[in-house]
Amino acid sequence: MLSQNIVLLALASLVATNLLVVLMLLRRRRQSERELRKTQGELRQERELSQVLRRTLSHDLANPLMAIRSYLTLLEDGKIKDEHLPRTLEKVNANVTAAFKFIQRARSIGLAQREASAMVSELIPVAEILAEIESQSAVLFRGKELQLEVKSELPLEFQVRAHRIALREHILPVALSNAAKYSQRGGVVKVVASLVNQSSTVAITVTDNGVGISKEEFERKLSSPRPGTEDEFGEGMGLILMGLFLRKFGADYQLTSEGSGQGSTLKLELRRVIGKF
Repeated sequence: MLSQNIVLLALASLVATNLLVVLMLLRRRRQSERELRKTQGELRQERELSQVLRRTLSHDLANPLMAIRSYLTLLEDGKIKDEHLPRTLEKVNANVTAAFKFIQRARSIGLAQREASAMVSELIPVAEILAEIESQSAVLFRGKELQLEVKSELPLEFQVRAHRIALREHILPVALSNAAKYSQRGGVVKVVASLVNQSSTVAITVTDNGVGISKEEFERKLSSPRPGTEDEFGEGMGLILMGLFLRKFGADYQLTSEGSGQGSTLKLELRRVIGKF
């Protein structure tokens, strides 16, 4: 009997040890998968930011600096007539302004990175995010008389990990102002909160029925700022900076469109759902 107990204790110890090993391996695997997703998001973000800076250096900054240099050389050599001097100085001033805008764009990236790095995630109810969307849209949509339709397919207690300031100042304003910018006057913007394939990801989609995005624009990766339906203009940095703050919390976004004239959808994918579906 004693020998049988010893054997049973040994087997139990062996099973427990193996179970602990399996649990440790599963935990490490989950950690490595999270780290991989985080690394992929960071790499994508770095690529986007480097593309912006490369494009800006090669065009937005290089062109005005070369123009300023040419005008200054002509002025120094006395090759510009007195009657053409005011117009030349206007062109120099315009190029100085363009160069200054580059510096502002580069600075905005640096400031956003520093601000995002200091943020610590917090639990935010999805209902609170939807309320913030309704509040901001009341201001952002007023100019074009846009209608907002909000729908939630989630229980009220659902929460996501993010940061209130990031959502309020850097994420939601971009999503809503883009929808307004490319919508026709009197259009409709629909916001839906749902789960992505019953997973641990909450999707908040912002869909407009505006001008949409052509295949050619997507192939160019939206590399140039696009004017809105009433000639609204921007620096083309909104989505890039929005993505920077989203990926800080393991979130991301997707922009899709069926084509020109068929509207577009911006989907915010917020991670770490708390609660049961």
